[in-house]
Amino acid sequence: MIWTLNAHSDTCQTGGIDVSMATAPKRTSVTQGASNAVITAAMKVHTELGPGLLESANPACLQVELGIAGVRSATQVGLPLVYCPVKLELGYRIDLLAEDLVVVEIKSVEALSFVDHALILSYLRVRDLKVGRLCPSSLPIVLEVTTELAAAEGDDGIASAY
Repeated sequence: MIWTLNAHSDTCQTGGIDVSMATAPKRTSVTQGASNAVITAAMKVHTELGPGLLESANPACLQVELGIAGVRSATQVGLPLVYCPVKLELGYRIDLLAEDLVVVEIKSVEALSFVDHALILSYLRVRDLKVGRLCPSSLPIVLEVTTELAAAEGDDGIASAY
């Protein structure tokens, strides 16, 4: 099951977050392929190992599954922040980056929070990417977070979803 954040359609409640089965924004076939591969890999890992893995174990398992599927990926990708044009190495790390196009953040939490969504949106903006996947390892779902939806929903892209 794939839940897409969308404040502009009929929604249902899941873990305190409004989500919908709305259609995702159009994107390139390479990005879509990588995104779909992440979903498949996340579901395989969850089915095989179940909930409760350490947050560090999930990206490693996802990377194995993506490798089997022929999708390039890297874990713990450094994310420098550029400010006034100084490059700041502040320790930000993307859990997994698929095909250099899809940011994947894995959370070992009971319920996702506003901060989890804000973090992945920030990673997308800093990296200038459009698609991210937020994977709560405790549930067999994968949330899609896109900068297109964020732009349609307002400045922060998340506040209007609550």
